Amino acid sequence: MEIFVRPLDTVFLIDITTLDQLAFNTAAAPQRPGTRRGPTLKYLLECPDVPKVFYDVRNDADNLLNAHDISLKGVIDLQLYELAVRVGSKRFFNPLSLSIMNDIRPSESAQKQWSDWINNGQKAISPDLGGDLRVWDERPLRPELINYCLADVVYLPRLLDVYEAKLASKPEWRKKIELECQSRLKLAEDFAYEANGKLMARAPADWR
Repeated sequence: MEIFVRPLDTVFLIDITTLDQLAFNTAAAPQRPGTRRGPTLKYLLECPDVPKVFYDVRNDADNLLNAHDISLKGVIDLQLYELAVRVGSKRFFNPLSLSIMNDIRPSESAQKQWSDWINNGQKAISPDLGGDLRVWDERPLRPELINYCLADVVYLPRLLDVYEAKLASKPEWRKKIELECQSRLKLAEDFAYEANGKLMARAPADWR
C-alpha cells in the first residue's frame, strides 16, 4: 500500500503482506515522551476530516472494506474531478495515464520514466506478460514493484491542484462529484461488484 504524504513530500510504502492488520491497527508512537500515542492508519482512513486523494477509488474501497474491514471516508476521487472539468464528451472516464498526459503534460523524459515504471511493473506481475502475482510476496520488494507503486501516486498532488483551479469556475459540479464519490464507496458493500466489469469505464448517465 502506497501513501503520498504531501506536507512531507514523501511516499510511504506500507507492507500489508507482512504486517496484515497490525498495519492498520497500530497507533503511531508519541511525538514526545509522556504524550499520548497518535492515531492508527485505520482511524485516518475512516476519518471524514482527513482528506484522502485517489484516482478511481472503487477497487481500493472494495479491497479495504472486504479484506481489512476499513470503510473509507473523506475521499477525493480525481477521476471524477477530471470528468467534471473536462471540455467535450463525458461518456467515458479517463485512465490515470491520460489525465497525466493531458493535464500535467510532464516533460518527455518524465513521461518516459513514468511509463517505464508502469510497464516494468506490469511485466513483473502480469501472467499475460510473463510475470507472476506472487512476486508481491517476495522480500525485499523488487525495485520495479517499488517504482510501480510510486507511479500510482506521484502525480496525484499536481492533478489535484489542476482540477481544483478549474473547479473554481464550476461550483455546480461539487455536489455531483460528492454524490458520485459516495456511490463509488457504496459499491464496496455490493457482493456483485466486479472490479474489472465492462461498465467501469462508462461515466454516469447524468454527467454526459
